[in-house]
Amino acid sequence: MKIVAVLATFVAALVIIAVAVWLGFHLLSPDHPPGPLANTLEVRVVAVNGARLAAGDHAGPDAFEDADAHRFADTGQAPAGWKWMPVSESVQGELADEVSNGSANGYISRTANGQMSFLVADSPGLALTHAANLPAWRVRSVRLDTSGEMGPGLMIALDNEGGELMSSFTQNQIGHSVAIVIGGRIYSASRVLDRVSDLIEIHFPEGQRHAADQLRDALLSGSD
Repeated sequence: MKIVAVLATFVAALVIIAVAVWLGFHLLSPDHPPGPLANTLEVRVVAVNGARLAAGDHAGPDAFEDADAHRFADTGQAPAGWKWMPVSESVQGELADEVSNGSANGYISRTANGQMSFLVADSPGLALTHAANLPAWRVRSVRLDTSGEMGPGLMIALDNEGGELMSSFTQNQIGHSVAIVIGGRIYSASRVLDRVSDLIEIHFPEGQRHAADQLRDALLSGSD
């Protein structure tokens, strides 16, 4: 009986060790392999109200006249090569106090039924997507970083092809604003200050660790 008890204890210990190793590998490792949702990631130029541009800002096809910005926001219509895309709850909450005259932080925006949307590019050259005419690219890993001064952030690493495409795209968009889109929803919008290659960062305001956790878990599980 003593031998049986010892064997049972030994087996139980092995099971506990195996579970601990599995949890350590899958939950505590710094980089996690993504689920299918991660590979819906896109980067699109955001339309801006030209009247809100500061001196020296880059004006291009993404900058619209003030009257046009108001018309787009009021009617919900989008000009050719552009479309409305909803923002995430975290982005909407962050910009709630910045909305003014059809713009949020300078981006052309509209709110309908409580949902804020940005006007974003829907044409080649102004959007990096998974279109059939582009080489296949994927997200390689997702990691949550809570050590930064800007608040919790998701570090999304791309594969080699994605890094090359992102580098070329952002090089052409320096000085312009782009949106990071996942699952058809905007999770970040900011001006491109320098070329970005294979690492994309989505930062959340302080106090929104829960939102960062939710997006990380969605990217890992594959469901939004």
